[in-house]
Amino acid sequence: MPNCAELMWKTLRQNPDRLEARNRKIRKLPYHDKAVMNEITNLYQNKIDTIEIARKFNVGKSTILRAMRICKIPRRSPPIRYTPNLEPTFELGYTIGVMYGDGCCTERKNGYNDFTIRLETIDLDFAKFFAFQFCKVIGRHKPLGVRIAQLTRTGKPYYRTECRSAKFAYFWRQLPFDKLALMVNISPFRIGFLRGFYDSEGCICMHKQYVGPRQVSKKHPLQLTICVYNTNVEILTLIKNSLLKEGITSYRIREMNMKNRWNVKPLYTLWIHQNLHNIVTFITKIGTRIKRKQKNIWQWKRDWIPTLEP
Repeated sequence: MPNCAELMWKTLRQNPDRLEARNRKIRKLPYHDKAVMNEITNLYQNKIDTIEIARKFNVGKSTILRAMRICKIPRRSPPIRYTPNLEPTFELGYTIGVMYGDGCCTERKNGYNDFTIRLETIDLDFAKFFAFQFCKVIGRHKPLGVRIAQLTRTGKPYYRTECRSAKFAYFWRQLPFDKLALMVNISPFRIGFLRGFYDSEGCICMHKQYVGPRQVSKKHPLQLTICVYNTNVEILTLIKNSLLKEGITSYRIREMNMKNRWNVKPLYTLWIHQNLHNIVTFITKIGTRIKRKQKNIWQWKRDWIPTLEP
């Protein structure tokens, strides 16, 4: 099975233009040469675009930007600084729900406030929907890109979407749990928070339904199971209370028996009651944006709903 590097190299060989662009970007500039640095300064001060300067020196644009930082040349059009909307809306709730699950916030130690919000997942539709909602939060009009980060052992791609936002990173890192509990009381934020968390950590799948010891039901052999897993008991307690406010009851939080060498933290799970009212309420109010999980919901509706109608 080819790895990510082999797949990228195969794609580059099939496209000579992209291969040439990659070769330009890996070349370096002699930053110690004063003549080269003075020429870059003069070209930029004469209102030559950075892309044209990069083509002149046969390097990538990022290399020219680094040379400008070394020369301390002020840029004519600095990078856009997004001002996030931190009101308790559906978009912010969905973003925070994903951040408590598969999302992450990393800081690069380079002397600047360089924070990156990132999501890696095997579901392309999940990555696109998170990128769409996060753009609404930070006020970005241009959509975020989604690219293949790496391949799994089975050959499936991992998709990555990321964006830099120092203001949102400060808000996320300094968000106290008490304030989050108050924000969850607002209905749009609560719905977004639950959907984002279940898209990240939730499991919506079909399991066998037993009516006795080792006896599978003949009328409904499969039942829809909705549960969520996490190592944080406090966040699961908040999820349980939030579900109850939407009229969805659940079982108590239980610790999973996962004693092995790689699982350092204990893993907890929360299951909702498998009655018709709970499942229909969850599907109607919260739902999911992941097609892989939506297929299980469609299968459950196809097997259960016709038989329940009089």
